[in-house]
Amino acid sequence: DCRYEIAPREPRHIAGLLARLRRLAGSGAPAVDFEVKGILLQLLAPFVATSDPTRRARQRQGVLRFRPVLEQVEAQLAAPPSVAGLARLAHLAPASFSRLFARCLGVPPARYVLQRRTAAAQRLLWETERTLEDIGRSLGFADAFHFSKAFKRVTGVSPREFRRQRREGQP
Repeated sequence: DCRYEIAPREPRHIAGLLARLRRLAGSGAPAVDFEVKGILLQLLAPFVATSDPTRRARQRQGVLRFRPVLEQVEAQLAAPPSVAGLARLAHLAPASFSRLFARCLGVPPARYVLQRRTAAAQRLLWETERTLEDIGRSLGFADAFHFSKAFKRVTGVSPREFRRQRREGQP
């Protein structure tokens, strides 16, 4: 749990770190591994600022409170329960559940469920040759069109394009 910031840095300092990193790459000596890790941490440090530890503790408690809900979502990706059903599982009214869930996990419950279903679809697209129709139906989407539309809304690319990029080695 942290904020990401880009802090101004001297370009010459960064260039020097990168040059050292290139010189050390591939050496394999244990001491060099420590130096490489140190350089990488120096390069990453400006981007990460730690957040308020009390806020992190509150979020952790929230996640623990919603653990049964999260487990239920994972167990039923093909037929996820409604928000009202998840609220009952958490012993909360639907409106309170949605508000607390979004505060603790950063996304509303329905969006979280869609993200988890999409993550499962990404795994299937990467690991199998199953058709889009088959993958969509196995995850509870009505048809390939509905699956493709939801997948693109979450990832920014269609399932077909995702699979093509993976085959070509693109991120």
